[in-house]
Amino acid sequence: MLDFRILVELKTLWKAIILIMLVGILIVAYSYYPRPAENEVNVCVHLSDFGCSTFSHLAELGVKMVRTDWETTDDYSMRDCSQNLEDNNISLLAIIDINTFNQTIPSLEEWKGNLTEIVASEGFNNVDAVEIWNEPNAEAYIPSETYYEMLKSAYVIIKNYTEIPVVFAGVSPEWGDDWKNYLNTVFAFGDTEDYFDCMGVHFYYPNMQMNLDVLQFVESLTNKPVWLTETGKPSVIENNSETEQADYLSLVCSTFKPLVSKIFIYELYDNQGLSPPKENYFGLLTVEGKQKEAYWVVCDINRKLGK
Repeated sequence: MLDFRILVELKTLWKAIILIMLVGILIVAYSYYPRPAENEVNVCVHLSDFGCSTFSHLAELGVKMVRTDWETTDDYSMRDCSQNLEDNNISLLAIIDINTFNQTIPSLEEWKGNLTEIVASEGFNNVDAVEIWNEPNAEAYIPSETYYEMLKSAYVIIKNYTEIPVVFAGVSPEWGDDWKNYLNTVFAFGDTEDYFDCMGVHFYYPNMQMNLDVLQFVESLTNKPVWLTETGKPSVIENNSETEQADYLSLVCSTFKPLVSKIFIYELYDNQGLSPPKENYFGLLTVEGKQKEAYWVVCDINRKLGK
């Protein structure tokens, strides 16, 4: 007759074996189970900058989304660009702003009519999010009351065609303290949050605490996800260097990646002939396509996220 104590020991042993097997299965399953995508670093690109090498650079950078102005062109370049992004599995955040309207400020009726045509146009079906104007408190100024009406009408028009997110334009704190009053006025209408899905914000302050203060003020206005739709630093103006540009972007990303839903670096390429001169040197790449130090910072961040 089998000793009772042996039976108890065998039962305990089998329990231990089963527990170990279950733990092993969970570990293996977790290693293969797709996890939520982390917050990769994205870039801003002008339509005129898209060329043969652009997509190879985007692939090397590990970029998953591009922010660019939606331009109305006769040569279908905007349509082709949106399709090329789609073909390369890169999402598109399209900005509807002064560049969409040939450097003019539309009336509200022109805004509604043109926006309806744009959203229904060929190629726009590849757009993954829409930003309503760029820095409306800055150079391409839109009065805050008018911006509210533009945002409201845009949201209704866009949602009639698609469920993609509508992004509230990132205001520019660098244009003076009035940016807070600007936002307060837009949100004073009471129902503003009904007409956007994500809140845009821009960071260019050299001090991270100042940028954090901007974020905290924006978060005091809305509970919607915040997208850092522009941040950057010129590389060769105002005593800056490529190293200082790279260090700045590294610090912005490490500081704010856990705090915002998306980050877009301004921008992929340098420019020529812009004023003030610093506007020509925000690129991760020179106009000749040479990689700056900041380029490899973005590569490294996204490569680590992809592991």
